[in-house]
Amino acid sequence: ELEMGAEYPDARPYFLDENAFKTLYFSGQPVLVIVKSKRLTDFKEKYGPVELRTCRDELCLVSNRAQTERSNRSSVHAF
Repeated sequence: ELEMGAEYPDARPYFLDENAFKTLYFSGQPVLVIVKSKRLTDFKEKYGPVELRTCRDELCLVSNRAQTERSNRSSVHAF
């Protein structure tokens, strides 16, 4: 439903485009993302390691902490 609603012109300020998402995701700030479990592999291929927080039904909550930690040269268990 969100994807469909994102197409309305008045919704644009509330949704990130691909470039804005990449900028935020790799900014070093903590970012949480809800990803459909069937798209998790594709997400990791596109954005690199993620920290898997939890999954319920068809949705997973992941963070960019693995990216942040990797850029800080700390060890982290990434999924």
